Amino acid sequence: MEVCKCIRKALRDYVKKLGTWNCKTLSSDVKTRIAFDEVWARGFEIVALQEVCWKGVTVRQYRSNCTIYQSGGETRELGTAFMVLGAMQQRVIGWWPINERMCRLRIRGRFFNLSIINVHSPHIGSTYDEKEAFYTQLEREYDRCPKHDVKVVIGDLNAQVGQEEAYKPTIGSFSVHQLTNDNSLRLINYASSKHIGIRSTFSQHAHRHSYTWRHPKGVSKSQIRHFLIDGRHFSDIIDVNTYRGANVDSDHFLVMARLRQKLSVVNYQQSQATPRLNLDLLKCADVAEGYATALGEALPADNNIAAMPLADHWRMVERAISTAAEHKIGSLPLREKKEWFDEECRRALSEKNAARARMLWHETRNLLTDEREVIERWKYYYEGHLNGAEAGEAGASGRTRQPPQQHSSNNSDSIGADDKVPPASLDEIASAIKQLESNKSAESDGLVA
Repeated sequence: MEVCKCIRKALRDYVKKLGTWNCKTLSSDVKTRIAFDEVWARGFEIVALQEVCWKGVTVRQYRSNCTIYQSGGETRELGTAFMVLGAMQQRVIGWWPINERMCRLRIRGRFFNLSIINVHSPHIGSTYDEKEAFYTQLEREYDRCPKHDVKVVIGDLNAQVGQEEAYKPTIGSFSVHQLTNDNSLRLINYASSKHIGIRSTFSQHAHRHSYTWRHPKGVSKSQIRHFLIDGRHFSDIIDVNTYRGANVDSDHFLVMARLRQKLSVVNYQQSQATPRLNLDLLKCADVAEGYATALGEALPADNNIAAMPLADHWRMVERAISTAAEHKIGSLPLREKKEWFDEECRRALSEKNAARARMLWHETRNLLTDEREVIERWKYYYEGHLNGAEAGEAGASGRTRQPPQQHSSNNSDSIGADDKVPPASLDEIASAIKQLESNKSAESDGLVA
């Protein structure tokens, strides 16, 4: 029993979870908090974020168990970032912000270090020069990674990889798309030139667990975010999957990769906040006089420090000031942070997640297991689709079930089956086209909006 526990613990320490997520925007603290809660609850240690819409370049601490490495531009458009969680914060060797579409992170490992490049590729409607500039920059940053590192490229590549036989050594056999688009050809050519494998299309899953993007109206889905890894360490990524339930008000799903890499063990020491001195007590004459006396006694004599270096001299003075202040003035109690994320916010978030879960449930077919329900379903199917009008007459006589009638929104009479719907006018077609969103991925017909 103890041996099994040790084996399970070793496997948990051996497999790490990397993620990538196009959040659309994290400009508000509420969305940043929700994104952190989603990835923390699922055990992620490093998450590459795209379209965070943060301005500028910075490294900031978010709570005590998360560090955000932000690479943004001069405006609140696009932007990439790394969210490093838990003990993984102590293993960061370096970070290089490149531009609003790319940044690089290096992690310490036991056998090989990891160089992770977070990218956000131009969409399929971008110009030729934009795509060429992006892949030129990506190749330059990939070559700057140390030779013996495990090199991983993750992010939103806006590429629909197909299933062509000629590309299978690079893309595998389990893409959800049949044909490769222009962005994917650029990605495959780049991967082949660098001996890289597109690991996300080597993992076999049901299509609903492989899609990474869903149209806001649910009319189409796509797999456009990928994990790439150098061929020498191809087997380090053992699985790629999506979390459809993670919700940050984005039409992109959270994508996860399991990395089989033994990372070095680092002693984690939590830093404590320096207490603030109660300086208001110095307004009292007795306290001020007592502090001055204690400081004079704590300071060393001049003849003892004449030959000391300047750094040692200052260190002794600093210690004397802090010791006298601690004994004579004291410190203020630490302020308790007011929790603004109250029960009302949690209830609203739960209702939103429940609505999303219902939407995902309706998209998945409800499997019937009872034999009688299966027979009734097949009976209803054949009566409605094979018998046609005869099924309607039989249903009217009570032998079969009739589907529910549809009523118009103005409570008028129901529309008969023989009524003809007038064709759409030119103004109605023009109005519908104006409501479409531009620069989106192609749908089933292969055309770009």
